[in-house]
Amino acid sequence: MAAGPVAAVSENAGAARDIVAASLAWYLAAMGDIYSRSVSGQGYAAEVSAILTANPRPSPRRGTVPADAQMVLDQLAAYGTCDQVRRQLGAWDHAADIVTILLPPGMSWHAIEATLLAAAPSSARADDGCRPFPATASGEL
Repeated sequence: MAAGPVAAVSENAGAARDIVAASLAWYLAAMGDIYSRSVSGQGYAAEVSAILTANPRPSPRRGTVPADAQMVLDQLAAYGTCDQVRRQLGAWDHAADIVTILLPPGMSWHAIEATLLAAAPSSARADDGCRPFPATASGEL
C-alpha cells in the first residue's frame, strides 16, 4: 500500500506548518465533504469542525488549522526543517509499503526541492542530503 502525508520543508518550521495547514484546510473545507467526512469518521470530528469554522472562505494558500485541531495536522502532515520531516516520515514507514508525499500547491521551487530531498530514501541521498542541488552556471536548476 502506498500512503503518506502532505509535506513541506523550510528552515522556519512555523512557515512549513503554515504551508501544510493551508493545504489541509483546503482539502477539508473546500473539496466537497468527502475528506471532512472521512477524517471526522476516524475520530477527529471536533478537530474537523474547528478547521471548517476557522476557514469559512477556504483558499489553497490562506487556510489555517487552529491549535485545537493540531492533532489532525500531526496525523496527516510532515512539516518543519529537513531533519524534522525525515523523523516524521519515519513513522509512516510502519504504516505503508511505499511512503509517498503530497506537495502543497504554491510552494517555491526551493521548498519543493528541500521537501523532496528530505523525503528521499537514505540510500538515494548524499550525506548532506538536506542541501539543495547546486545551481547550474545560468543559475537555473
